[in-house]
Amino acid sequence: MRNLRALVLKDLLWSIRELEFLVYLVVPVIAAVGIRLLAPLMTATPTPTDIAVAAAPSEAVLVQALRDAPLLTVHAASDWAAAQAMVEARKVTTAVELPAGTTVGLGQTPPPTVRLFHDTRSISAYAKARKMITQALERVARPEPAVAFAETYASGASSPFDMQAFLIEVALSFALLFTGVFVVPLTLAEEREKGHFEALLLAGTSVRTLLAGKAAFGLLMTTLVSTLLVGLTSGPLSVLPALLHLLPAALCFVGLGLATALLVQTRKQAELGAALVMMVVAVPAFGAQGSPAMSAVAHAFPLAPLSEGLRATLEGRGQPASAWAFELGILFGYAALGFAVAGWRARRLAH
Repeated sequence: MRNLRALVLKDLLWSIRELEFLVYLVVPVIAAVGIRLLAPLMTATPTPTDIAVAAAPSEAVLVQALRDAPLLTVHAASDWAAAQAMVEARKVTTAVELPAGTTVGLGQTPPPTVRLFHDTRSISAYAKARKMITQALERVARPEPAVAFAETYASGASSPFDMQAFLIEVALSFALLFTGVFVVPLTLAEEREKGHFEALLLAGTSVRTLLAGKAAFGLLMTTLVSTLLVGLTSGPLSVLPALLHLLPAALCFVGLGLATALLVQTRKQAELGAALVMMVVAVPAFGAQGSPAMSAVAHAFPLAPLSEGLRATLEGRGQPASAWAFELGILFGYAALGFAVAGWRARRLAH
């Protein structure tokens, strides 16, 4: 344990000497300020939040509940097609269909389906309308309402999302990737160039202790960056749930980074290898929302499941146990692979 603390302290002093530690303090603050400024500018807020309601005659109670909801203006539509046409003509933001039996089914299992159709050019107005619609329907059903939304989207639509959570997720994911795959291994590459790493091995320091020291340093830096960024944007209460996603990912990226640094000879080679690994790991994440085939390929890499799980946490949405298990399986699988390769290579260097 004493050797482990000494190794972490050595890496920490290196980061201070190389000004890396200052970067870890300043960059999250700058990113947090940028997110605070950009999120409102990147989220359109069109008005009014008018909705078209196509309701069966038996659903007058629900229609009245929608009329009583704040920030909504209800326009009657003769049928679902007419309601959709009003959205497409930009007369309203969202179309709502209340088929016969919706009132009776509220609160039951399975819940009734309330179909929505929204204008993709008014995402923030739609999100506001959806929230008001949900709350209005919940006031009708007692005591615990359950409403399922079957949402259809106009051409080129994507689901509405929390822009601030999205920006934080992107910043954290790539900061984490950069920390694990690039910065932490550079400490190892520099030690190898100067002969310090081999000297520690020959002096009797175990491979397990050396790799654990690098992993602990990576987790320390990850915790610092994440706490600053999430705390300054989403608030202190969001830090712990975010770390539950980020720390396994940090272990994964540090493992890949250490394997890369040990498979090459010089710092320049380590930098090139780290850049290549970052590209291989990060690029498939951009296909996570594409076709089923692209999504399946993207989710075989660690960044896509990390990003989705992290955004769900930042937006306050729960994840099913299967999603958690899949995410952790991917992250710990890559971590095990990286540390196994790093351990094998370090043992060979020790002989």
